[in-house]
Amino acid sequence: MRSINENFKNNLQNSELLKIVRADDTLNMELRGNYVTVYYRGCAALTLSEEFVFSPCNEEYFNKTNTKKTSVSTLQEYFLYAKHAIDKFIFEYKENAETETQQLIVRENNYSTISNNTDYFIIDIEYKNNQNKEFDLITLRWKADKNIRRKPKMSDFSLVIFELKYGKDAIGNSGKAKDKKSASISEHMNDFNNFIANTTEVDLFKKDMLNLFKQKCELGLIRFGENKNEYKQQLSGNNNFSKLFDDSNLLSKEILENINIDFGYIFANYIKRSSILKEELMKFNDDFIFITSSFMGYGLFSSEEKRRIDLEEIVKKQKSL
Repeated sequence: MRSINENFKNNLQNSELLKIVRADDTLNMELRGNYVTVYYRGCAALTLSEEFVFSPCNEEYFNKTNTKKTSVSTLQEYFLYAKHAIDKFIFEYKENAETETQQLIVRENNYSTISNNTDYFIIDIEYKNNQNKEFDLITLRWKADKNIRRKPKMSDFSLVIFELKYGKDAIGNSGKAKDKKSASISEHMNDFNNFIANTTEVDLFKKDMLNLFKQKCELGLIRFGENKNEYKQQLSGNNNFSKLFDDSNLLSKEILENINIDFGYIFANYIKRSSILKEELMKFNDDFIFITSSFMGYGLFSSEEKRRIDLEEIVKKQKSL
């Protein structure tokens, strides 16, 4: 379970940590059941348990970069120190392009100035199911129409699991994939199909993800339907979703039956000269969502998505990029 208990949520709502995260869009807070993690550039910068015990980022960030530790008296000071160590570690030791891109997608769609205009909100990242398979992005698709957002109904929503593939080497049976650092797109599709075949797990997943989205709205970690001034001054997010999915509704059979789960891919910085994507898509015929874009950026729009696209269309698109 990713959603947190009510007591933890209330304590977090009044915390200095939440205020810092909401004021700094280079930080991303994710709820993890009995703890929360704050990410910077895709790296875990700080963890807070439900007992409100703080754990600093990986010691490796400091030790490998010879970043000297200094005494810090506030969380603000700590994040300045931790960010510097992570910046140096990424530069000197480990490129972090895919998870850093993942965090950019979260920012653009959840709490940037355009987040109220995109059609997806990112509920969770790096979700691991009971089969020990990991999904990159769990999203709520909710069309950015002001009338739909003001008076939502259950048929307006669906859950979409996205796999993020950064560059051509993450897509097919490249050296990276063979080293088991990255699965091919067909393997991810198989993982999804196996996951949704377990109806008991899927029902629990739906409840957990909807509750998680509701909690993020209440904590102000997802920003929409409010201006910048309101966002700075209050800790509550848009409550239209919370009203619809209250504690009693969240457990209803109606929700489980009406909320669909789809699967899709986000290909970031794919090299158009490569034929790997075409070759991989020839291996299976499952339907999936494929996000395309007319302009630069990481906002996810349903008007730009396509269902299963045929090979001729992919080739045509690659040539036009």
